[in-house]
Amino acid sequence: MTNINPNLGLDFPIPVASGLAMPVELDEATGAFVMSRDAWASRFGSHYCNLTQTEACAADGDCPVSEACATGASFDTVGEVHGFLVMDPGMVTGTIDAAGNVVLPSFAETLLTDYVKPLPVLMNAPTVSTGIRQQTLGGTAYPSVGTPLDFTTGVLTLAGTDRLVGAPGGIGDNASGFKMTCRLAPIPTPANLPKPPLVLGKLGGKVRVATRAAPQARPLADAGDTLSMRATLIPGPSAPAVDGSQDFFVRVTAAGKEVALVFVPAPGFTAKGKRLVASRDDHGITLRGPTRPSQGWQAHTEGAYTLHQFTVAWEQRQAHCPQGKVSTVWREYSDREGKPYTIVRFSLQDCGPCPARSLCFRTTEAGRRLHLPSQERFEAVQAARAWYASEEGRQRYQCRAGVEGTLSQGVRAFGLRQTRYRGLEKTHLQHVAIAAAINIDRIVAWLDERPRAQTRTSRFAALAPVSALHPGEVAA
Repeated sequence: MTNINPNLGLDFPIPVASGLAMPVELDEATGAFVMSRDAWASRFGSHYCNLTQTEACAADGDCPVSEACATGASFDTVGEVHGFLVMDPGMVTGTIDAAGNVVLPSFAETLLTDYVKPLPVLMNAPTVSTGIRQQTLGGTAYPSVGTPLDFTTGVLTLAGTDRLVGAPGGIGDNASGFKMTCRLAPIPTPANLPKPPLVLGKLGGKVRVATRAAPQARPLADAGDTLSMRATLIPGPSAPAVDGSQDFFVRVTAAGKEVALVFVPAPGFTAKGKRLVASRDDHGITLRGPTRPSQGWQAHTEGAYTLHQFTVAWEQRQAHCPQGKVSTVWREYSDREGKPYTIVRFSLQDCGPCPARSLCFRTTEAGRRLHLPSQERFEAVQAARAWYASEEGRQRYQCRAGVEGTLSQGVRAFGLRQTRYRGLEKTHLQHVAIAAAINIDRIVAWLDERPRAQTRTSRFAALAPVSALHPGEVAA
């Protein structure tokens, strides 16, 4: 068993919990899965002094001055700090299906830590499962990954996290839970269990390699080679609905190995018929940020009518201009890459005498002409523009400035862009070390009252004469 903190990137093994038998009752007809936690409470329910872990106690006063009275399964965390996992006795009821998916909601636990004394009592109630679930903190989703039941070996892994409020150490709330690998005996028969709520589809695709692998790295492919990849849609926090209202994860594998796990929020999918399709270029990822500016002279003329000021009625195959006129021509085409687009034209009889003609088009031989991308892409751009123009969009996009500054510091001062080692694990260790170094550098700068650097002035801008600068500016 392991205590997991995905937002901190930390896992703490609980070796004393190995080999603990926790009885399970199954009803194959209904898929009821009931786990008893009495064995945990019986084995780890006694109280003991947190450091020696041999002396019994009833309160902190029964322990030496430097110790505190603790209970639960002990595990080492960072440095000399210990954690203690407590589970109350009783039953936790969940479900199991024919695909080996097990879900146990509200698996309440109590965490103690001797980081401070007296030991603070931290409680959460994660939903643990054999699938993939996420805990959102600060707008970022942190996944916890389980493994469905193997009907041959009886092995399954339950995992889940919940928000842990008020964790000591100055880190605030974090995502905390556990991962538990079990061997189920006897093994149920899949044919007798309820069917899973949704048959998950597998997506096939190919990726073309753009550049040759680095000389010092083991070459995986040369430039121009095509790698075949597969992705599996996995249900998120609950069974995905056909209307795409639930979150998804996409597990990408290559050569039989998992290479990526992508969280796809529910707005990234739309429903069409009986299958779910991605709404943005078949990736299912919602991109946030400023969109490409509108092209054409209208975009650079104040008050002129750009494409996005026209109302498009896709079902009626018509477009309405800001003056209320309706298009007369609607023709659909495909470009060389097979991407659909639509040409819309307005009648010269409507556009010719229009009082806003000078703000709309300049030709004298035909009315206004629009070039529309596919409906999905057009609506995605419209939604992105609306979000970026909203108060929420402006506030959330401001976070990018801090992120870009941190990345720039990591690249320029700490060599973040180049790895010094071979292998993902060693590279990850380098990234963690660089992040720690950045934190230390910023703490030292704060203690030394070192002023923050100003935005760099390019060499070309520095050549500008003083008279050309705005008031208050000085060429650096």
